[in-house]
Amino acid sequence: MPEELTYIEKIGGGCFGSVFKGECRGKEVAIKKLFRQDLSDKALNDFKKEVEICRYASRESAVSL
Repeated sequence: MPEELTYIEKIGGGCFGSVFKGECRGKEVAIKKLFRQDLSDKALNDFKKEVEICRYASRESAVSL
């Protein structure tokens, strides 16, 4: 849930949005904040692929929402 996220500092970015160091449920996490919500079909599919890659990453800082 968005209210569970605390943004600490910007640490990077990409074509879909900015990446922040943050906290969620007491854990340090990376948070990607999208630049736009109205993505084209191709951009949405590319973002979904990125999410799938991150989903299977075995990192303590990965949070399933």
